[in-house]
Amino acid sequence: MSAINKVLEKLPSCYRHDPEQSNIADALTRVSADAIASVEDKLKNYRAYYLDPATAKAEWLDEIARYHGWGNYWDSTWTEDIKRQLLINTEFIFANRGNKDAIAKLFDIFELDAVLQSTSGFILGVTLLSGTLSNSPYDYEISVPANYAPGTPERELILRLTKQFLPCWINLSITQR
Repeated sequence: MSAINKVLEKLPSCYRHDPEQSNIADALTRVSADAIASVEDKLKNYRAYYLDPATAKAEWLDEIARYHGWGNYWDSTWTEDIKRQLLINTEFIFANRGNKDAIAKLFDIFELDAVLQSTSGFILGVTLLSGTLSNSPYDYEISVPANYAPGTPERELILRLTKQFLPCWINLSITQR
């Protein structure tokens, strides 16, 4: 006998203690017991296999993204590691959507060498108020290395992320270092 036959354990003692009866009972109940053990494992580990982004089966990550509300933001061609990191950080990303923290986190997850910085305006309590209030407080610049030229996958990903996770009313420019 291999694994414990849980069906056999539920039978009357005469089927469990008599060697001949036990072998026959095991043979008759083994398939059912193995099926129950398989289902039991799936139920015990349901969260780990199907819900937790850190441990879920790779083929479930796209489905988990749907449950987390990623919708059209999601790309099923991303690597498993990127998918896991995005799902693990979903709450932070969406709670901070529209500010520098979220886009910095996304750049970090995708391992993009890009830095977002404000080029005008002020932040109350953080920066000094300039002499004129007529300049746009919504000008931002992303500095990227020279190899992130227009049309490269990295540049396209930066454009996609900024379009999806920064406010639409900002003036954004991308400059090469």
